[in-house]
Amino acid sequence: MPTPDLDESLLDTWAAGLTATTRKALLAQSRVLECDTGHVLFSRGDSPNGFYTVLSGQVRFNRETASGVERLLTILGPGSTFGELASVSGRVRSHRAICDLPCRLWHIPVENFRALLGTHADFGSLIVSRMAERSQELFDVIEDQMLLDVPSRLAKRLVALARAVSGTTLPPADTSIRVTHEDLAKLIGASRQVVSSHLLTWQKQGLISQAYGNVHLLDFDALQRIGQDD
Repeated sequence: MPTPDLDESLLDTWAAGLTATTRKALLAQSRVLECDTGHVLFSRGDSPNGFYTVLSGQVRFNRETASGVERLLTILGPGSTFGELASVSGRVRSHRAICDLPCRLWHIPVENFRALLGTHADFGSLIVSRMAERSQELFDVIEDQMLLDVPSRLAKRLVALARAVSGTTLPPADTSIRVTHEDLAKLIGASRQVVSSHLLTWQKQGLISQAYGNVHLLDFDALQRIGQDD
């Protein structure tokens, strides 16, 4: 449900460089959404419905097979943005976005988003930069799949997920990621058994701890080193 509490602090996560005029226009054309766990923001095949920033909570992106099996794509947390690609291209959604936890989201409806692109050049430049980052992230994933071994891919993905759910490049100690072994296996293109084996080894080494459906990162630096491609 929408809430009226809009102020400029909402823009500090990613839009601090915009002009005062543009920031004011963004706030005038946006809203804050409060969503419960399990709320579906959009589904595969839906028309674009706008641009989102995660203020708090966690959003899961997935696709379902014809038999209803979930294929996890990624998880985003505070400070992350999404929705710009479909809003610019006009193409239907290629995946589903669902709130993994209670979420607070800053949302610009698609019509307002497109109007802002046409009237505020600095906002347009920022969105182009975001889209370029998305493309680079995609190439990085492809490169990792080709060049890194399984433990490196797994460690690198855990580090990326920790950054996403914490909203920082250096997550705090004991950052918790709501993700299953099966999810991680799908994300890195490995079997669940292999993923479970590596996680158990890291748990014994004190790098992580585990609870059902959750992985807690205890030694972020060590996992970063494992994830390096050298």
